[in-house]
Amino acid sequence: RLAYVSSVGFCMALGYLLTKLYNAQKASAPKKAIILVITAMLISYSGITIARNLNWKDALTLMRHDIENIPNSSQGHMVLASNLMKSSFEPQYTKESNQMQREALEHFKKSAAIDPSYLNVWFDMGRTYQILGEPKLALSCFKQTHILDSTFYQATFNVAIIAEELKDTTT
Repeated sequence: RLAYVSSVGFCMALGYLLTKLYNAQKASAPKKAIILVITAMLISYSGITIARNLNWKDALTLMRHDIENIPNSSQGHMVLASNLMKSSFEPQYTKESNQMQREALEHFKKSAAIDPSYLNVWFDMGRTYQILGEPKLALSCFKQTHILDSTFYQATFNVAIIAEELKDTTT
């Protein structure tokens, strides 16, 4: 989507050049070859476009597909995990809510493994563990968030709340 304007410009320039090339040909044989090449290109790229459109069923389908192409992207895993968490609370996903949250957790873990200094990953992973009823794991994530940024008061607050729930006086 970000390359749309430049793609339109490229297509216009390509169309102009192909028209000039077509008009410059005197014999009909080269003109037929140009038409065949253009037709083959149009069919090929139309097929690619149609295949890609199947991935656009919804945001999650697109992100799940695209993460396979960028497996070492901390940001990619974070975005997918965040969207999985957000979607897991939508009414149409009630039955698979827990499964989506577990899937989100795996992507948060991958994101943190790729970039351990990614503050939001640790915080959101902690919130996910809280939602899944795993306070000890949530506590460790919030502690890591606090280590990365001691001024991030929400992480500090969550550490205190969970420590109190767990009756952990050492935290």
